[in-house]
Amino acid sequence: MKNKKHDEDFFRTVYGNEELEKLKNMRKKYEAKAQDSFNTKWKLFLFNSVINKSNKPLDLELFREFRITDELVKKYTAEYWQSEREDVIAEIKIDEIYNQLKKLDLNQVLKSLCKTHYKNNFEDVFSFSDFSELNKSDKCCYCNLTIEKVKKLANKKLLFKKNERGWNLEIDRKNSNYEYSKGNCVMSCYWCNNAKTDEFTYDEFIKIGKSFEIIWEERLVK
Repeated sequence: MKNKKHDEDFFRTVYGNEELEKLKNMRKKYEAKAQDSFNTKWKLFLFNSVINKSNKPLDLELFREFRITDELVKKYTAEYWQSEREDVIAEIKIDEIYNQLKKLDLNQVLKSLCKTHYKNNFEDVFSFSDFSELNKSDKCCYCNLTIEKVKKLANKKLLFKKNERGWNLEIDRKNSNYEYSKGNCVMSCYWCNNAKTDEFTYDEFIKIGKSFEIIWEERLVK
């Protein structure tokens, strides 16, 4: 078994305390995204089981084999979440689907087992090296805003957000209904990430981001 303290001591000796702290912070971000990614897969795993009226008891193997598809995502987002409680999907009332999902989610033993397995194997979904490399991006993929420009806007008193976000770029999923992965993730500024939500597609927000970019550049020359 690896000795974590020994690894940290070795890294500190070679690279110094500052680089070690950066590595720890990056690892913390990575683990948080692993949790978010699990939540995405778990919710769709349960939904898929309910609408397909699976008689097989849910277990770790079924979770491992489960894959998210465009068809399932559309049914979950564009049908299930946009319907009235009395409406029907796959011959099941929305209200009944909701109740079944809540009941399945209460199986904390299975959920914990699947979560542990998923997080322990997250490297296969999104490697730490790819995650770290993505975080080196220096501008928002939607509006091209950089942190340097954010600081300039702040110094000019031309930012009006009322929270502590915005001083770093954030990881955004192109499609928030899929897991975090190299192909599904980009770096975004706080404003674009906050505005895109789950509603807009990546391609749609590329168009919206161009308008944001114009506004930022207009503010910068004031």
